[in-house]
This record gives sequence, structure tokens and C-alpha cells, in this order.
Amino acid sequence: EIQKLSEENFQKLLDIYNADEKMCLPFLGAGISTPTGIDSWKKLLMNMATNLCKTIKSDDVQNMIEQYGYPKTASLIKKDIKDEAEYKNFLIKQFEPTNILTTSAIIKIIIKFYSIVTTNYDTTIEEAIKTINYIYKDKNIEKLDYEFQDLPDLSSIKLLRKKNIVYL
Repeated sequence: EIQKLSEENFQKLLDIYNADEKMCLPFLGAGISTPTGIDSWKKLLMNMATNLCKTIKSDDVQNMIEQYGYPKTASLIKKDIKDEAEYKNFLIKQFEPTNILTTSAIIKIIIKFYSIVTTNYDTTIEEAIKTINYIYKDKNIEKLDYEFQDLPDLSSIKLLRKKNIVYL
């Protein structure tokens, strides 16, 4: 039943999009990247606590998530990490896909929607764009050109100029 409902909801979104391509803005969460080998938020935070934290332990993370939610838990873990360079290097390694095959769902979303909002700082979206552009080049189709923006520096002018990937 869930799959049928998902398909119906996806079709409704496509119908809205087909009526006006700028009316619908998909939000891609961490789940879209897990097929490429990127960890879920829970596993990422647990690994971060295990590898980088001085006082927060991996066992504490589940309770913190339940009490505070993911964003607040991530902030508390980051405050416990003293070495900023080690933190950044850890995240870079965590956000590298181990399965370089981009899921078809990501490719479909990128082709279909004008812009995307995401919490994913991994490279799966960029890799999907590269894959699409590689295929388009062979078929003499104009490549996808995206503007990449981060909050809080979102520019509405850039949103109107061309397709956007907006990182929250």
C-alpha cells in the first residue's frame, strides 16, 4: 500500500510540475543518498561521536537524537570536537559515495524539476548532474547548468536566473 501511495503522490507532484515547472520544489533528504553508500544521519552522528568527541560517546547519540532531534544533536557533537581540521576531514570522507552508481531516482528528480532544496552535502547530486551531462553530450543535448547556493546566502536573483541546488 505504501508503494502505491508513493507512486500516486509522485504522479500528483509530476502533474503539478507539468502544469508549471517552477511551482514545485523538491526537498531531498539524506535518504536519497543512502543507496550510494552514504551513511544515514544517525550513523554519521554516531561515527562522529566515536571518532572525534571527547565527552560524548556513541551510546549517548540515540538519546540525544530522541531528546533534541538531529540538528541540535549535530550542533552539540560539533561543540564537543576541538579540532576543526579533523572535523572537516572527517565530514569530507563521510560524504564520499562508496557506490559511484547514482540512483535513477536522483537523476529523474534532477531532470524533471527546475530547482532542488537539499540537506545533502554529499556529492550524489553533483555526480548525477555529471552523469546526465555526459549522456546529453553524446546525444547533442544542451547540458544542465545549475547554480549552487547555501543558506543563509540565498540569492533570489540567482533563483530566477537558472536552475538551482539549494543546500540547507
